[in-house]
Amino acid sequence: MGAELDKNRIREIVHSMVCEEAHLGEGLELPEDIRLIENLGFDSVQLISLIARIEETFNIEFMGSRMLFDRFDNLGHLCDLVKEMMEEKQCGRGENDGAI
Repeated sequence: MGAELDKNRIREIVHSMVCEEAHLGEGLELPEDIRLIENLGFDSVQLISLIARIEETFNIEFMGSRMLFDRFDNLGHLCDLVKEMMEEKQCGRGENDGAI
């Protein structure tokens, strides 16, 4: 998948993955603030599966503070995080670049 993705396309892809993991029907529109655990009933296995699918699809890797749940507790936060990671990848820097 190319690094040139805008937030709307990222949201569309992540939204689709969330719906599949939550076993929701196609065409259902989820609000940005829908919470993965509280509203959609995600368990730890579903969260890990979702993160793995996102990593594979976008060719990114969740590491360090990116694995803190508050960074991806709802759909909007998750999309923002993926967008941020894609931008860093495009610029050739990562979360741990420059660390000693």
